[in-house]
Parts: sequence; C-alpha cells; structure tokens
Amino acid sequence: MPPLSSPNISRDKIPKAERKYAYFIETTLNYLALRCTELDAAIALFETCAATLADSQTEIRAKQLAWNWQFMSAREAVSAVFKFSEDMEMIGVNLSKCPVLLRLVDSKAKRVATRKFKTAFPGIIGIRHSGQHGDIIYGSPEKLAKHVTGPIISINNLVGNTIETTYKRKKVSLEISGATLTKLEQVRDAYWDAFWHLDPFGGPIAQ
Repeated sequence: MPPLSSPNISRDKIPKAERKYAYFIETTLNYLALRCTELDAAIALFETCAATLADSQTEIRAKQLAWNWQFMSAREAVSAVFKFSEDMEMIGVNLSKCPVLLRLVDSKAKRVATRKFKTAFPGIIGIRHSGQHGDIIYGSPEKLAKHVTGPIISINNLVGNTIETTYKRKKVSLEISGATLTKLEQVRDAYWDAFWHLDPFGGPIAQ
C-alpha cells in the first residue's frame, strides 16, 4: 500500500544553514503526491466525459460540454505530469545548496527514480508546451516547420484516451488512464526512497 505521507528530514542531521532549504525539499517531496492526486482527478473527469459522449441519450449541449471538458481534463493530466518533473528539478536545485544533506541522500535511488520518470514520460515537455503555448509554438509557417514534417499535421489530437502532438519533429503522446497514474505513483515512491532513511519518524506508514 502507498505511504500516508512523504518523507520528512531530520533537522539534527544537517547544519542550521541548510535547514531552510531542507524545508523546501520536504514541501516539494509532498508536492509529488499532490501531482498524483491531480492526475487522478483529471483522469476521472476525462473518463466521466467519455462516458457522457458515449451515451446515446445525452443531449447535444451536454455532449458539446463533455467534448470540451475532455480536452481540458487531458491538458490538466499533462500539466500534472509536467509539474511533477518541475518538482523533481526544484528538489535538485535546493539540494545543491545543502552539501551535508546531499551526501546523506541516497543518490543512487534518486537517479533510479529520475530515469524511471524519463522512461515513462519521454515526451512530456513537448506535450505540455504544445498544449499550453500552441500559438507561440505553431503560430506561423516558419514556427510550424520547426516541429511538423510532411503534409499531415497532428497537434494536440485526442485519439481514444491518448493525447498526441508533434513537437520538434517527433510524435509525442500521453495516455489518460489509470496505467499512467500507476507509472507516476511508482516514480513518486522511487523518488521518496532516496529520502526515507532521513525521516525521524522511522519511514513510511502504509495506508
């Protein structure tokens, strides 16, 4: 079962000068769980909209709303995964200010978690940027040519439960599903493994 909360960092293990950074690290470790919750909610909304669209009894107005909400929920799912990557980056930034704490962290476990994320979500930057800044990225023939090759243009298309786009001449995608949530939760747990031995309360408490 997943732990109830993220790792804490024992203050007596690090110098006073590092404790303000440790606070931000602790907070951001908790954000990794929040991103999983955000992704879970986005997937639930996406699936609710899909069911509405599939129901032959649904009125036209409701279908129109469900169609737009489905795209909104897909963007939020992408955003949750992207913010997860930003959280990992900021943990690294704050750790760089903490030489003592950095030596205490399980660097191997941290690297494993980072690789897990990159393997599970290789195109997340492109999917996020194209969805949030589409006009800036694709808004002129010259800009479009940097990303799309050939006559077929695929930008933020929903194909079943997968959002697809072409970014820097590569097709990138994210499946809006429980399997994607499981992958993100696995990365979260792997990343937390680098810090649990520093928790003054003795490690994760399972649900």
